[in-house]
Amino acid sequence: MKKADYLTKPDILRQKAEKLLKKKTLISALPLSYEDTLKLIHELEVNKIVLELQNNELKRAQEHGSNLASRKYMELYNFAPTAYLALTKKGEIVELNHCASEMLAAEHSSLKNKLFSSFINGKSKAEFKLFLDHIFTKKVKASCDLSLTSTNNSVACVHLSGIVSENRQQCFLTMVDITGRKCVEKEILRLNHDLECQVKERTGELEKTNTNLLAEITRGKKREDLIKQQLAEKEILLKEIHHRVKNNMQIILSMLRLQASFIKNDNIISVLQDIQYRIYAMALLHEKLYKSDNFVSIDFKEYLNNLCEYLFASFKHPSRNIRYSIRVRKINFNSETIISLGIIINELITNSFKHAFPGKVNGKIMISLKKFNDLNEILSVSDNGNRLPEKFNIKSTKSLGLQLVVMMVEQLRGKLQVQSSDTGKTFSIIFPCDKTLYKTGSK
Repeated sequence: MKKADYLTKPDILRQKAEKLLKKKTLISALPLSYEDTLKLIHELEVNKIVLELQNNELKRAQEHGSNLASRKYMELYNFAPTAYLALTKKGEIVELNHCASEMLAAEHSSLKNKLFSSFINGKSKAEFKLFLDHIFTKKVKASCDLSLTSTNNSVACVHLSGIVSENRQQCFLTMVDITGRKCVEKEILRLNHDLECQVKERTGELEKTNTNLLAEITRGKKREDLIKQQLAEKEILLKEIHHRVKNNMQIILSMLRLQASFIKNDNIISVLQDIQYRIYAMALLHEKLYKSDNFVSIDFKEYLNNLCEYLFASFKHPSRNIRYSIRVRKINFNSETIISLGIIINELITNSFKHAFPGKVNGKIMISLKKFNDLNEILSVSDNGNRLPEKFNIKSTKSLGLQLVVMMVEQLRGKLQVQSSDTGKTFSIIFPCDKTLYKTGSK
C-alpha cells in the first residue's frame, strides 16, 4: 500500500474532529459572549483533534515506510553476491548475509555470536588479530588475505576488507573468495620458477656453446692465418714460376733471333720470326700474370695493346706506313682464353702484314671486341688490304698460322666467319663468354 493511502483529506479529518468534540465536555466560560466563546472553543478543539489525527496518520505512514525500506535493505543485504559480516571487537559474528553463511558452510542462525577466528587456519589467526586491532584502533579501512576452513572441512582463501562502525563497537566486513586467484597465482609462480630453471639451464648451454664457439673461432682464425700464409707462399711461388717461364721464353726468343742472324734462307728466317711472335704472345701473358695481383684473370685490353705494339714494331719498315686501331672495352679473361685470343690475333695480324699490303705504302689493321649478344662475344680482326683468293677456305688452308687460328677458335668453342671484298677482309670469331670474368667499362 502506498504512503498516500494513509493520509486523510482535510475535510474528512475535520468532520471526524467535530464528531469527537461533541462527545467532550466544554471548558469554563471565558469573558466573552457565550456564543463567541462556544465558537472559539469549538474551533480550538477541532484543530487539536485534526492535528492529532494527522500526527497519527504520519506515524503510521512513517512506520510503514521504515518497515518497507528495512525489508528492501535486508533483501539486498541477504541476497548480495558478496559476503557481508558484522563482528565485535572480540571477533564474534553479530550479523552476516546468506553469501557469508554459504562460504562458511553453516546455517545462518548457528553462526551468530560465534567467533569468526574459529574458521581461520593456523598461521592466518595472528594476521586476523592484527587486522581487527588495526580496524578498531586506527579506525581506518583495512584488508587482509586469510585461509579458512568451513564446517564441511573445505579450505578456501578469502580477502577481508573492513571498517569500524560509527559507535566503535562493531566492524563491517566484506569477504571475497580468492581461492581461484590464489591457485592461478600459485600456478604462475610455479611456471615462473620452471621458466627461470629453463632459462638458467639454457643460459648454461649457451655459455657452453659460446665457449665452444670461441674455441672454434680461435681454431678457425689459426687455420685462416695458416691458409693466408700458405696462400701468400703459393702466390710468391706462382709469381716466381711465371717470372721464370717468361724469362725462359725471352731466352728462347733471343736464341731464335741469334739463330736467324746466321741463316741466309729467307723462308727459314720467316718461319723463325713467326715462331718468335707466337712465343712472345705467350711470354707476354706470363709477364702480365707475374706483375698482376690476380692470377685468375688478365686485363685483355692492356694485353692487346702490348701485343700490338710489339708486332707493329717488329714489322715496321721505312717504306711502308701500316697503322692499327683497337676498339676494346675494359674486360678481363682467364689465362686460357687470353692464350687462345693472343695466338689468334698474332696470326691474323702477321698474315695481314705478309699478304694484305703487297706494293702498298699505306694500310690499316683494325682489332675490335664487343658483345655479340647476352651469351657471346665477337672478336674482329680486319684490314683494308687485298681481298682473299676466290676459292679461299680457311679450314683447308696449308698455312700453319691460319691452321692455328682454326684450332684456337675450336678451343674457345667459337665460330669463325671470314668476309672479303675489294676494300679488305675481316675475320670474326664469335665465342661464348662463360669462361670470362668481367670488369665494367665502356665499349
